[in-house]
Amino acid sequence: MTTETTLDLATVPAWHALPDMTQAESEGWRISDCSGLETETARLERDDATAIFSGDAAAWVHVCTHAENGSAYHQSVLDWLKQNAPVEFKRISDHQEALTDKTTWAIVNQAGEFWSNEDGWGDQESKTLFYAHEKLVLNLPIGGTWALIG
Repeated sequence: MTTETTLDLATVPAWHALPDMTQAESEGWRISDCSGLETETARLERDDATAIFSGDAAAWVHVCTHAENGSAYHQSVLDWLKQNAPVEFKRISDHQEALTDKTTWAIVNQAGEFWSNEDGWGDQESKTLFYAHEKLVLNLPIGGTWALIG
């Protein structure tokens, strides 16, 4: 008895077409296989071992900035992500767009308390303000929702 496995090729990244990662590794970032995740296939991440970037979002900014400044290498990586990891490409694109949005946000709970990164939940005077791009990469504390401040 034989069983056939159907593979959805639309969700399988073309790893053979990924630009060489030697330059990426020297810069402190990489493309990681995320095939075990339900909605993603690959991610652009900082290389934790080198700790050149403070987080993945800083690596995204690095790659996008180089691409915007004419780097064919960095643009080829973004093109590969757009074709092979559309969820990650959208996350990166949304983050880049949000960087230009200078509105400020706070985190509030149902009791009307404001979140402070230093003190936790408290009054409005102690609140921590966040920019739009931070909303895309931060996890909210339990019970928290975003509130537009200005």
